[in-house]
Amino acid sequence: RPAKVVVVSRDVTKRKLAELQLREREEFSRLILENVTDLIALLDADGRRLYNNPAYRAFLGDPDAMRGTNSFAEIHPEDRARIQQVFQETVATGLGRRTEYRFICRDGTVRHVESVGSVIKDASDRTSRVVVVSRDITERKRALHALQESEHRYRRLLESTTDYIFTVKVDQGRAVSTTHGPGCVAVTGYTPAEYAADPNLWYRMIHEDNRPAVMDQAAKLIAGEAVPPLEHRIVHKDGSLRWVKNTPVLHRDEAGRVVSYDGLISDITERKRAERLLGVQYTTTRELAESRTLSD
Repeated sequence: RPAKVVVVSRDVTKRKLAELQLREREEFSRLILENVTDLIALLDADGRRLYNNPAYRAFLGDPDAMRGTNSFAEIHPEDRARIQQVFQETVATGLGRRTEYRFICRDGTVRHVESVGSVIKDASDRTSRVVVVSRDITERKRALHALQESEHRYRRLLESTTDYIFTVKVDQGRAVSTTHGPGCVAVTGYTPAEYAADPNLWYRMIHEDNRPAVMDQAAKLIAGEAVPPLEHRIVHKDGSLRWVKNTPVLHRDEAGRVVSYDGLISDITERKRAERLLGVQYTTTRELAESRTLSD
């Protein structure tokens, strides 16, 4: 009798579809890893490199040649122990922490890097791999340092000049607070802390004959009007009279509403004295000239 042949057929459509989707996801992940500018590394629990994406080439050369090397070797010596501690804590707790440090490139240059780690656990729920995503923040650090240097120079200038700046904050068409720069001591004799403790001090120090003009200037500024500088007298803490020039600058929000205004206070006492002296000399000279004309 002829043998029977049993044919077993299976529908492998779902399996093929799953395999295709898996390949597509892997290809998608590969394209991301190869094209992002961030530095992506896969490390074992001891910090040895298992994989580095192509972005590392600009830092350390061929990523394939880095496999199995110590990932802490290129970290700046002053930062290395701290970063190793952070890595060990990530492995132990499973929680990554964002941190900044310096990185030494293959050409010897130092770059500032910000990194965060994420763990991959094995079947026993132990950390077996750590994915570290890093970003080069060197330019950001340089910009921040430049800004801090600029602010420091600006502060030094303010502290060394006899002029000073005050700022009035405005809310819903009303002045709500005033702050005075450190130069106010040289001009008025009062410290910023004294102004902060006595909100009406700035008004009382204005010579009474000049108060209406100063209040009119303030009202126009709060209303959003651009006003010219105003010269007026103040009473110094020591009781002497000083002439100052108040040059205001308005600040508005996106909607055009006044949110504050600055005033640059310049001590012009000596200029006023010189002007008065010149006026006296001119008057005296003119009177002498007129008297000679009459005598002739």
